Amino acid sequence: MLTHKELTERMITAIAGYKTLRSIFNDFYTHAAKLHGEESLFEEILFIPLLAVDSFDVLFVGRLFRFSIVVRSYEKHAPTGTVKCVELDRITNSPLAEVGSFNFTDAGLSDVKLPDADKPLAMDHEDAACYLDLNLLRGGIENQGL
Repeated sequence: MLTHKELTERMITAIAGYKTLRSIFNDFYTHAAKLHGEESLFEEILFIPLLAVDSFDVLFVGRLFRFSIVVRSYEKHAPTGTVKCVELDRITNSPLAEVGSFNFTDAGLSDVKLPDADKPLAMDHEDAACYLDLNLLRGGIENQGL
């Protein structure tokens, strides 16, 4: 058991870590959502923010995908997060299949590297956020198991 002081400190640390990761996730959404717009190459993409519940939906080529944040590792290490992508039924919003995920640090670095790169993508930068989003969407639409 933890002392009251230790418990309080851990909860304050957890809240601070969550706020940091949530801010990075919100930036990720803002940058990726630029895939929809007048100058975009992608006509059949629509972003639906659900940021109050730490997620956003993407309607792409008639299929609905939900991107959500899961926050991990509060105690001894810097907080880390996972962005998960799940395909949803368009009528019921029930999950159909888990598409994929990637992890990221409190510095905004994902665990995804481009095939010709040494460094991981920073998910709070526009090009990287678009790549990460499109890569998961590609995995979803190419999934023939549905």
